[in-house]
Amino acid sequence: MSWLRRYRLKKYYRLQNSQIQQYLEAYAVIHAANHETPLADLPMFPDEVSTLLGNLSVILSYIANIVLVVVKILAVYVSGSMAVYASMLDSLLDVVSGTVLFLTTMFSRRGNAKKYPMGRSRWVSIGIIMFATIMASFSLTLIRDNIQVLTVDRVEFQEELNFEWEPILIMGGTIVTKLVLFLICRFIGRTESAKAYAQDHINDVFSNIAGLIFGLLGFHLFWAIDPLGSTVMASIIIYIWMSNAYQQIINLVGKSGPTELNNKLTFLAMHHDARILRVDFVETFHFGDNYIVEIHIVLDPDTILSESHEIEESLKSTLELLPEVDRAYCHLDYAGGHQPIDEHKVLVRG
Repeated sequence: MSWLRRYRLKKYYRLQNSQIQQYLEAYAVIHAANHETPLADLPMFPDEVSTLLGNLSVILSYIANIVLVVVKILAVYVSGSMAVYASMLDSLLDVVSGTVLFLTTMFSRRGNAKKYPMGRSRWVSIGIIMFATIMASFSLTLIRDNIQVLTVDRVEFQEELNFEWEPILIMGGTIVTKLVLFLICRFIGRTESAKAYAQDHINDVFSNIAGLIFGLLGFHLFWAIDPLGSTVMASIIIYIWMSNAYQQIINLVGKSGPTELNNKLTFLAMHHDARILRVDFVETFHFGDNYIVEIHIVLDPDTILSESHEIEESLKSTLELLPEVDRAYCHLDYAGGHQPIDEHKVLVRG
């Protein structure tokens, strides 16, 4: 079996396992709704211990990032390396981004329910967009400084560049620390926040390795490698954060949800109540990071109004138990075959 075929086979089974996981979560939500059980008490969702470990992993990561910024500032001062400076900037912005996201998340959970009936969860997306703009501005400033080093201040830079054992120890210690934090967040803290930090830590491992390599090559081989490497790292930072900003912008605009989510909601609705004969269609769209759900179901034409209302309210409440769903709207019908274009006016053409 060729490597390409093995890769495609693994990808196929990963997708299948992900879909099965989605259906199991749907079953768990139905069970929670029917038995009035909190989702945290079900095995499909993080329990109190997992949540506590996840929160501890996040706090440990945040404190470690602050310490590493201070240590890297020392490394920049000792080495004069632009590559180490780029790595320090990345770590500094990690701390700032964590602070911004924490504050916007807290801010989004508070407010007047009458003034903000749909909540303020989109503040998180706005915070990410604002921070991505700041990240790009800092990185562009760093690229400008690198160009100045390469063209105007090259003699002074060569005299000040000193990549001896102190910066090597600092960068090596940072890599080891980030690797340990990745393992803690990946395998101990099982919350979504811990997983996000795990991804950030492994990215930092590679960025710190790159900074170490560019600094060593610039000092021992050719001085220009250091600012050129710093420029590459700053460009990657700009690309990553502009991609994040673009994703948040299209989420705020109201991009449609993924097919996997629609399949999961269809599965949930069909297994929620035996009186639901058919799911006509499911439509989801972003409301910030989370989703607004519109689902059309078909009931027997002879179902009385009170019974229909009970089914609709129960399904709506069950859908809103899902962490990714901010608001759900259920529409009842006695005949199928309708499509979203038949139910609402068309706002986008093309």
